[in-house]
Amino acid sequence: MKVYTFLAEAQKFMYENYFLYSLPKDFEPHATIHTEPYVDFGVTPFSERTRSKLHFMAKACEENFGEIIVFADADVQFFGLIEKTLIEELGDFDIACQQGGIFTYFSLCPGFFVCNCNTATLKLFNNMKKFFRTDDQFSLNEQKWICKYKCLSPSKFFTIGHVLYLNNNNKSKRWEEGVDFTVPNTILMHHASGVITLDKKLKLLDIVRTKVNNR
Repeated sequence: MKVYTFLAEAQKFMYENYFLYSLPKDFEPHATIHTEPYVDFGVTPFSERTRSKLHFMAKACEENFGEIIVFADADVQFFGLIEKTLIEELGDFDIACQQGGIFTYFSLCPGFFVCNCNTATLKLFNNMKKFFRTDDQFSLNEQKWICKYKCLSPSKFFTIGHVLYLNNNNKSKRWEEGVDFTVPNTILMHHASGVITLDKKLKLLDIVRTKVNNR
C-alpha cells in the first residue's frame, strides 16, 4: 500500500528517524519535500502551507484512482503491521481518518487517513481547495459531507489530542513536557499532533516510543 507524505526540509530528520524507521515493510513511501520553511500551527504561513498540501492530496488521488492509499504527516511513527487493520476499518467507507480529539466538530484529522481514490474523495479534495478556510483540518471537516466518512479507532491510531480531549472537557490545550499520559495497549500508530515546535514533537515521539518499547 502506498503512503503519501508532504513535508518541509526541516522535518526530514523526524521523517527518516521515526516515520521511515518504523514504517511497516508492506508500505511504499512517497514523500514530497517542499521548499518553504517549516511553520507551526497558529503561525500565519501555516494556513497557506496546508493549502499547498491539498493540491498534493488531490494529485495523489488522481494518480491512484481506483486504489486504496494512505496520507500521513511526517510526525508519525508505527508500532506494528497496519495495512490489514486499515483496510478493515475503511470497509465500504470512502475515507477513514484519525480522530482529531480536541473538538468534536473537527473530528477528522487530515494528518493521517486511509481512503479509496474514487469520485467522492477526489471531489472532497477539490472542494477543500476550492472552498479552503483556515487550514486543512478545518476545510476537511467542512467538506466531509461529500464522502462516506468515519474515524479510525483512537486506541490503535493514537494522538495526544485524545488525552487532552478527555482531560480538559473540550478545551483546546497543547501538550507540554512533563505532562504524563497513558498510551493504549493496542496502539499501532502514533501521530505527534497536539504539540507545537519540532523539538517538542521529537520529545513526544521519543516518550511514546519508550513507553511502548518498555512494555
